[in-house]
Amino acid sequence: MSALDLRTIALRGMHLVEASAGTGKTWSIVRLYLRLLLVDVAGQEPLTVDRIVVVTYTVAATEELRGRIRELLRQGLDHLEGRKPLDDGDQVTVELLGRCPDTEKAIARLNAALVCLDEARISTIHGYCLHALKDNAFESGSPFDPELQPEEADLRRQAMEDFWRKTVAVLPAPEAKRLRAMWHSPAVLLDALNGILGREGLCLVPENARAELVEQEKALRGLFTRLCALWPKEREAVAGLLSSSALSKTSYKPAIITRALHMLDALVANEGYPAALDKDFVYLTPDKLAAATKKNCATPSHSCFDLCGRIAEVFPTVARLGRAAWLTRAREFCRAWLEHRKNTEERLHYDDLLSRLAQALEGARGDTLARVLRQQAPVALIDEFQDTDPLQWKIFRRIYQGQPDCGLYLIGDPKQAIYAFRGADIFSYIQARQAISAANRHTLLTNWRAHSRLVDAVNHLFLRVDTPFVYAEIPFEPAAAGGNADQDDKALTLDGAVVAPMRLRLLEPAEGGQPPGVIEARQQAARACAEDIARLLALGEAGRARLGKKQLAAGDIGVLVRSHHEGSLVQQALGVRGIASVSLSRDSVFATDEARDLALLLAALVESRDESLLRAALATPLMGRTVGELRALAEDEAAWAGVRERQLELRERWQRQGFMSAFFALLHDEEIPARLRRLPDGERRLTNVLQLGELLQEQSLRQGGPEGLLRWFTTQRAALSRENEAQQLRLENDEQLVRIITIHKSKGLQYPVVFLPFFALRRNNNTKDDILLYHEEESHKACADLGSKELETHRQLARQEGLAEEMRLLYVAVTRAEQLCVLTWGKVKEAEQTAPACLLHPGEVFRGQDRNSREFRILSPEYLSSRMADLDAVAVRQEVLALARESAGAIALIEDEAESVWIEQATFAASSRKEAPMPTARVFRGSIRRGWQAMSYTRLAHGSEMERPESPAVTAEAPATAEDEVFGLSGGVQLGNLLHTALEVFDFSSVEEAALREVLRPLFPRFSLDASLEDTLVRLLRRALQTPLDAENHLALCSLARQDTLRELRFNFSASRIDPAALRRVLADDPACERAAFGLRFEQFYGLMTGSIDLLFRARGRFFIADYKSNHLGNLWSDYGAAGLQRAMDAHRYALQCLMYTVALHRYLRGRLTDYDYDRHVGGAYYLFLRGMHPERGPGAGVWHWRPPLALVERLDRLFAGGEGA
Repeated sequence: MSALDLRTIALRGMHLVEASAGTGKTWSIVRLYLRLLLVDVAGQEPLTVDRIVVVTYTVAATEELRGRIRELLRQGLDHLEGRKPLDDGDQVTVELLGRCPDTEKAIARLNAALVCLDEARISTIHGYCLHALKDNAFESGSPFDPELQPEEADLRRQAMEDFWRKTVAVLPAPEAKRLRAMWHSPAVLLDALNGILGREGLCLVPENARAELVEQEKALRGLFTRLCALWPKEREAVAGLLSSSALSKTSYKPAIITRALHMLDALVANEGYPAALDKDFVYLTPDKLAAATKKNCATPSHSCFDLCGRIAEVFPTVARLGRAAWLTRAREFCRAWLEHRKNTEERLHYDDLLSRLAQALEGARGDTLARVLRQQAPVALIDEFQDTDPLQWKIFRRIYQGQPDCGLYLIGDPKQAIYAFRGADIFSYIQARQAISAANRHTLLTNWRAHSRLVDAVNHLFLRVDTPFVYAEIPFEPAAAGGNADQDDKALTLDGAVVAPMRLRLLEPAEGGQPPGVIEARQQAARACAEDIARLLALGEAGRARLGKKQLAAGDIGVLVRSHHEGSLVQQALGVRGIASVSLSRDSVFATDEARDLALLLAALVESRDESLLRAALATPLMGRTVGELRALAEDEAAWAGVRERQLELRERWQRQGFMSAFFALLHDEEIPARLRRLPDGERRLTNVLQLGELLQEQSLRQGGPEGLLRWFTTQRAALSRENEAQQLRLENDEQLVRIITIHKSKGLQYPVVFLPFFALRRNNNTKDDILLYHEEESHKACADLGSKELETHRQLARQEGLAEEMRLLYVAVTRAEQLCVLTWGKVKEAEQTAPACLLHPGEVFRGQDRNSREFRILSPEYLSSRMADLDAVAVRQEVLALARESAGAIALIEDEAESVWIEQATFAASSRKEAPMPTARVFRGSIRRGWQAMSYTRLAHGSEMERPESPAVTAEAPATAEDEVFGLSGGVQLGNLLHTALEVFDFSSVEEAALREVLRPLFPRFSLDASLEDTLVRLLRRALQTPLDAENHLALCSLARQDTLRELRFNFSASRIDPAALRRVLADDPACERAAFGLRFEQFYGLMTGSIDLLFRARGRFFIADYKSNHLGNLWSDYGAAGLQRAMDAHRYALQCLMYTVALHRYLRGRLTDYDYDRHVGGAYYLFLRGMHPERGPGAGVWHWRPPLALVERLDRLFAGGEGA
């Protein structure tokens, strides 16, 4: 590989740039982008910002990259125009700008790029795929406007429950028992499958599990049939043989023999073979009998023993294949179910974007789509490419490979590929690397981040073995030091001397010199880390530890951990020593204790009659009641009544004023912030509570009231996601405190001082799960072993991949440090299987062996454990000291330091800090308007906070039989929900039965309705779609094109102080509205009017509102005539709803049409009573239409705007 030269790298072709940590990867990307804009390639159009794709990993990274590009463009423009020339430190940019043959043209291009930079194609891979699909919907065969959802956990749960209902629940009892022994519920089976459910191109092993299972089950059933036939006749003979003097009485005690016989009695009495063999079954096998036979005695033999031996051999194979077959079957079902559901509802999950684009590029129009994408963006820069996956590489290879007029730059560092749990695949990177010619592979090896001696230390550590990252395709090239961090204003010094930049802290052995257990070692590592940080900060306060001229402070220190639990241990240890810290991890806030406690508290508010829930909620740390206080409440009726009254007040507030109002009232009245802050990790707990409150408030606008919000909360806690950034734990404080952060979250960050406390503890790589993920040795194909004969061989491959990722995690961790890295190490149980062990104590197998041999790559246990297993604590210390001597001062052992500052007992307690004067709060002299709320039509009309689908009205004089079957439909609220959903997604222009059935079928289980309603609902919907809405028969729903409709249009518009009297005055002049206004009762309010219009459509140049009603008005057609409809409109105050919707439409069009005129553009509102609509009966049945007078609309509009309304 050659060093990357931004001034000469070819501007077309496929290139790979491997950028080691701290080598200025982003800096190089930005300057390559600048060169692409400025330099023309012969025979091709100049590139503009909208014709260069830049893909990076996160939304935050895209914004940072866009900002860096904008900054460089401005600097380049200032340089070319002479306003502010670039300094000599950026010689590359100066040369790039100096090579422009036409300065005026260059200035014009930079100006144009700055103006259009918001249109630049800088996005995540998901953003790129979304735009590629939407912008090229015809070529890709994708929906024009799909609903994009970050999570599909709820859909997956529904799919698995459907699978369980249709497949597992109908199994014969013996087979169901065997399956439930493996996964006792749909949730457990889904948990087992989640890791492979969404992965594309995954090879399942064994490939023919179901076919093999049939054959093996047949053999096993045959063996059991023979045993069942033989056992009753031979039981006594077998009992005699088991009591034979030839057998050891230690192994075959009378009690054991009795148990074994009774076990086999029960086994043959049951139908079929069992879910698992009893532990006593082994006593009836020839192998066990032979092992227990006394010396010089003949082993007892019998045909029953032979059958049991064969059963014991075949049974594990059947169990293994059965598990694999069920996993395969469940996966296939759920994937097909999810695909159908998403297609029907036009919704996509983030990962679907990649699979859909990859499928489109491989489809019939794939060549056209690839050509269009190349024309739109001839050049693509893919950042963080080490975290690619098979689909991402497949997409860009399909678009750009073999295209000499295009450019593809793959930029990343395979040594920092640490996101396998997200689906990143280092083997895809290796395949991409192999696909690019050696001449087009470039590297960045000058580390500008770290002190030169720290660069030396990292080089020395990773060069101790030939292939530290396990695979020869990921070599370690020693980095050169740029020297930036060596400057006097940045270097870390102790008493004026530069310290050894990599230090090892050794853990103490347990009693008797034995290695400490994992739990003890973890606690000891947290304490040692906190003690070292306390000493450093004390030295900083004393002015002895400095970063350049400034004192070392808490904000200069980062502690890198692998989990939230490890972070909590360090945070507690620091807290004991009076050191404040903040933590940041990828864990979900829904997995915290605060989520559990808040869910219990909200359940107590929703289920207000359940006093046991309320008592349990009061006992949580959030509410803080002690056992004594709860006992006192139980004995004091008046006090308990006060608590219950407060509970009901909070529930009422939630219903009337929204979740956030009740949430803040709860925090304030119960003094929750003050209570939590008194706990050692109070800031962390309070941050979690506030984050949960924000997430719940956001969802409260989408969920159906308190009950719906609580259901959503419960679902989120059951299906945790680490990918949803909004749900990841937030930083609890932005002060300059010690940062505790997970290694995965730290990527891209850097700290002057880094502590790594827990690398001596082995990470669980989950190689014993039901499903084992690994890559095939030769082809690197991703595989999932569900239970094959080669499981142990594949397990070794998986362990090898786990070790390789551990090595990459270690590299990422040590390269976050700028000046000092402190690694905790020691002789701990299973420490020999960790990444540092392979570098600090490499075995001979790991050093200098042939890595191409299968024995080395797959079967060698030493390869996975290093030589540390043979060392005691003293030998470990001696080898670390030898390493320190070899490193020429770059690496040191803390316990062996000559500098006394590392061993003196400096402290950093809170009492030793200089107290800053307490700031005085400013006095607020403004005013706060209270009572703001969101108001809906339903609450105005009925005093209810939530809008619900219409309940069926009961007609007292309804005849016993209905004139039409649609009048007899039952289902209530759920039926209304189903009809609304169907009309929301259905294409009106198609009234074919098949299309309607396709939309309806997935909705029956969703709304818990019987699928036998399908024929009737198809008939109802076809009639509704074809019924004329006007007397001229020119207008019907089926005549509307999709582009002329907006479905479920939510609106919010501001409303000044409104009270019933003012509203009645406005409505008094209109008879229909006067009836609707009669008896209105609601509290005065101001805030937002909110609602959702079922359908807004455009026809003949006008805009119309349509609202669907599923009300049952009677069993006769006449009940749905004009008189019946008017009675329903009056009973439910629908005229008021119609007027509210018209005001919303009036404001909507007024803000969007420059020539808006109410009389010309607004066609009124249709209220469609679906049961009564019929094409042959026309608009006279089931169709109510009203176009409110303009004067009335304007009066109400003025009232909402704060005027008098008259």
